[in-house]
Amino acid sequence: MSSDRIRLTVAEAREHSERALRGIGYEAEEARIIADHVVDAALCGYEYSGLAKILNIPEHRRFKRPRYAMKVLRETEISTLSTMAATTWACW
Repeated sequence: MSSDRIRLTVAEAREHSERALRGIGYEAEEARIIADHVVDAALCGYEYSGLAKILNIPEHRRFKRPRYAMKVLRETEISTLSTMAATTWACW
């Protein structure tokens, strides 16, 4: 049985991911962070959250909204509510 899989080194996967993310509008640092996440997911065996997940990013309804730095809204000794968490929960 032949496999249609493409095999990449970690460095190649990171390079392709960062380049794709910069191509859809992310700054270099943003692309690095997202690429680290998807490469890590792929290495852990979570293919659905791996490199292919980058293809879903520009399709998401929030992709065209302005991006902003995450801010802490409320914090306790054991938890933190951030603008990201508040935005995410507001969408559900």
